[in-house]
Amino acid sequence: MSALLRAGFFACAALSLPSYSQTPSASVAQQPHLKPRPVAGISALTALERVIAITYHGGPVMLGTTHVYFIWYGDWSGDLAGKTILRNFANSIGGSPHYAINTTYYDASSNFVSKSVTLAGEVNDSYSQGLIVGQIAAVRIVSAAIAAGLPKDPNGVYFVLTSDDVIETSGYCGYHYHYQNEKQITDPEIKYAVVPKKTPAALANCAEQTAFSPNSNPAVDAMVNVMAHELEEAVTDPNIDAWFDSRGDENADKCAWTFGNTFLTANGSKANITLGGYNYLIQQNWVNASGGYCAMNLTDPVITSINPEVASRGSTVSVAITGFNLTGASINPMAGITISNSVKSAELVTATFFIDPNASLGIRNLSLTSATGTTNKLNFSVIPLAPILNNINPSSGTQGTSVAVTLTGSNLAGGSISVGDGISLSGLISTANQISVTFSIPLNAPAGPQFVTVTTTGGTSNALTFNINSPLGPPALYSMDPLNGTQGSSINVSIAGTNFTNPTSILMVDPFSVTVSNIVIVSSNLLMATLNIASFAARRNSLKVQTPLGTSNSLNFDVLPGLPNQAPMLLFMNPTSIGQGQSVPVTISGNNLNASSINPIAGVTMTILAASATQISAMFTVAAGATLGARSITVTNLNGTSNALTFSITSSTGLALTNITPPSGAPSAVVPVVISGNGLTGGLINPIIGVTITTVAVTSTQIVATFSIAAGAAVGPRNVTVNTAAGASNALVFTITGSGPMLTSLTPNSGRPGTSLQVSILGINLGGASINSIPGITITNLVTSATAVTAIFDIAPNVIPGMVAVTVNTASGVSNALAFEVKPIRDAR
Repeated sequence: MSALLRAGFFACAALSLPSYSQTPSASVAQQPHLKPRPVAGISALTALERVIAITYHGGPVMLGTTHVYFIWYGDWSGDLAGKTILRNFANSIGGSPHYAINTTYYDASSNFVSKSVTLAGEVNDSYSQGLIVGQIAAVRIVSAAIAAGLPKDPNGVYFVLTSDDVIETSGYCGYHYHYQNEKQITDPEIKYAVVPKKTPAALANCAEQTAFSPNSNPAVDAMVNVMAHELEEAVTDPNIDAWFDSRGDENADKCAWTFGNTFLTANGSKANITLGGYNYLIQQNWVNASGGYCAMNLTDPVITSINPEVASRGSTVSVAITGFNLTGASINPMAGITISNSVKSAELVTATFFIDPNASLGIRNLSLTSATGTTNKLNFSVIPLAPILNNINPSSGTQGTSVAVTLTGSNLAGGSISVGDGISLSGLISTANQISVTFSIPLNAPAGPQFVTVTTTGGTSNALTFNINSPLGPPALYSMDPLNGTQGSSINVSIAGTNFTNPTSILMVDPFSVTVSNIVIVSSNLLMATLNIASFAARRNSLKVQTPLGTSNSLNFDVLPGLPNQAPMLLFMNPTSIGQGQSVPVTISGNNLNASSINPIAGVTMTILAASATQISAMFTVAAGATLGARSITVTNLNGTSNALTFSITSSTGLALTNITPPSGAPSAVVPVVISGNGLTGGLINPIIGVTITTVAVTSTQIVATFSIAAGAAVGPRNVTVNTAAGASNALVFTITGSGPMLTSLTPNSGRPGTSLQVSILGINLGGASINSIPGITITNLVTSATAVTAIFDIAPNVIPGMVAVTVNTASGVSNALAFEVKPIRDAR
């Protein structure tokens, strides 16, 4: 028996039976199932599940007419009407517009599932396995029914329908599965499903309606919904190896407990489909087309996104509504919004929204109506105009002083000011375009840049920078970038602080290991210099800045071992796309990059601005007529040519993100962020887990926003993307940082016993890291930098296959864990 674990949701294995009449194996894996109905207020389909595509994994689907067989298990004599309800459903679902959704699924030869279903036979089983039925008992029941006369039908789905006095042990509302006779290997796979009839006490977990139902039989009407769910999955994924998504969800799972538009029946209950003269309430199914979506019929109109999702009072915005089956659809009225210039197609409706200046604030339900029905509803919000800051004057002040500051911009009336730690505010006077306030800066206020924002009922503005300077005296250092370099290299560093004046010198603890040249005073708060690192330089160095007024505190600078005989290796670049006609600064990160040159790229002129062992900064200029599409980038030095990274050349008018500043923030921080790119007009930043995003200003080349990072946000990288009417952008990375080491990727992430492989671990705060011991794996040739750790993993020949955790240790603590899989020598999956 082989087992396959899918995303923690279910484990699947085919049951092997010695014969249909003998006991199956006692080792039984959990089967695909319909989970109990979610509690009130909780969606059955998460936002993540809605965007995960369902994909084909190579297994068979059921072709031709599907034959349904009923096995009435237990005592059904008291509910003959219920049996009629179930028979009618099985005889009527085939050929319906709802069941036709399954015809969007196919096998490896592009043969599509049929929409034909028939009830082909039924038998009674009076408690042959007793009152308690588990998975092994269910297989025995099906085996006995086949032995009693039902055919061994490869196109059959055998439904075990238990009466309400039978205890079904799975804990689910129903499940489907398969088995094969182990000794008679020419026999077909038998597909079966178990659908229990629930008692009134247990019915709420598996029924949308418990007091009333379309056919006045709540327990049986609930079974119809479960039967529809399992039938749809059995024909599209009969052997649990055909159609499912990366979380293991099959087609019916993705729409579980969602019913679309409903109508009221004569007894006051809800229904959404009529089959064979009976009304039923059955769930939607996943349409395997146009990216996938839930629907009751292939013709139902559905909307999947609105862009933008918000607009300010008094504004006029172009809105794009995407979905399916929208031909001829009109946008339903919304209070305070005038809709014009509507253009409609099957998958896109565009219109102009004018938001009345006095429109009430808050959420509207946006929906469309076409000749085939009304869509689902999505939210569209009306917000006040957000404040915008243009200038701050003066833009700096000295510790121990009070400064009269003027902020200018728009929509500032009634605004409150947020400024960095240590500054108190007084005398605030605000108008629509200006705020006057006094900043009182105490002597102990932290020196350096502080972000100033304004908040009104319309939101929070973009941020401007106010610098706190130390009283003129010895220089003070508070940051350096980068914090390390490689033996035998020269590296350009930027040092931020206060009181930098000419003349200035930099003092190294070991001046024979690291020498300094090219000192440039950019401002009193920033200087740049070149550190020349000897091939024998010690691991830990520190530097100080000296001016005629004194000597600063020290900053640590780490020296990494040199790798003189290894070819350069590229890890990542930022940005990953550039528009035609643009000149964009690009950062290429990796290892062993000393004295590297960037190899030519068609349509791109490159000028290296700075280089070190771990990073190359360059200006990329893309020709206006450069061919669109992907390019490979490599570098070469005396030790060889690197691996390739990919970046794209985009249209000069197309949507593309090129840079995000700053690229990181810590939990609990409120970070003003600037996203640069092209085609950003009307852009909306897509949600980011653990981050609340407030968009404050949007132009064609820039989005200014505030990222409020939750206190408990998980440390790690987040993809930042933007949606406009033109679609979705490429992704930039914003990292939520912590003080300790954090791992983001592991390449490769698997190996086999008896092999050796070089592993690259990326992350942040990795300087001086050591990899914690891993049972069965010997780690050698360790090389570290602030953002990468490389090592050789020697996997013992006798190591037990499975998942192991990879973590690193630094002086700041232990990192998160990444999974490394030791695969079997012969992997059967």
